[in-house]
Amino acid sequence: MISIRKNSERGKTQWEWLESYHSFSFAEFYNPAMIHFGALRVINEDFISGGGGFPMHPHKDMEIITWVTSGAIEHQDSMGSREIIRPGEIQKMSAGRGVYHSEFNADPKAMLHLFQIWIVPEQRNLQPYYETVKYDPAKMLNSLLLVGSPDKIEDTVTIHQDVKLFLAKVEKGRTVEYLNHEGRGIYVHVAKGNLSIGEYAAGQGDAFMITGDEVLQIQAEQDSEFLLFDTIME
Repeated sequence: MISIRKNSERGKTQWEWLESYHSFSFAEFYNPAMIHFGALRVINEDFISGGGGFPMHPHKDMEIITWVTSGAIEHQDSMGSREIIRPGEIQKMSAGRGVYHSEFNADPKAMLHLFQIWIVPEQRNLQPYYETVKYDPAKMLNSLLLVGSPDKIEDTVTIHQDVKLFLAKVEKGRTVEYLNHEGRGIYVHVAKGNLSIGEYAAGQGDAFMITGDEVLQIQAEQDSEFLLFDTIME
């Protein structure tokens, strides 16, 4: 079964330095039909003006992943981590039993564009920790690149949940294939371009929500980039 989550259905937060789009209920945006998809709890697409950002604030019992598509973000946390994350890197923070962190645009003049993802962990009160991995963007081309996994695979961030995260950049007319199994869910968020799966189409900011045992043929109707989540369904 496939359904489409439209860009127009996302929530929006607009501040002087922030434009943020929420695929799931977040902050003041509430949609009872879109609280989560399996263990996937948040996909926020953020545009942060130069020098803008979030001061120190707490998190608990959440796997927090950041994917930067342009610009650079400076991360600092109560565990002593301090780092600047750029395109070609994936950042993950396990908030566990509690942590504080801040996030700021590292460039005072350029716009920062990123996706922040929250995944509900399989256990509460885990030991908090932070990690960043580098990936080769060339490996995304017309292919699904695994960047997050529960299996401690090299060059992926570790997710404390039965969830895998893939990135892909697919040229117009090309197709990538993925097999979904019964009892699991696939969430494909279109970061750029237009995709189709069979008779279903999705544009930038849209998402496919897929359940059921089937082989997915994901075709780019124009040059496209997307995130694919393979999640346990709760």
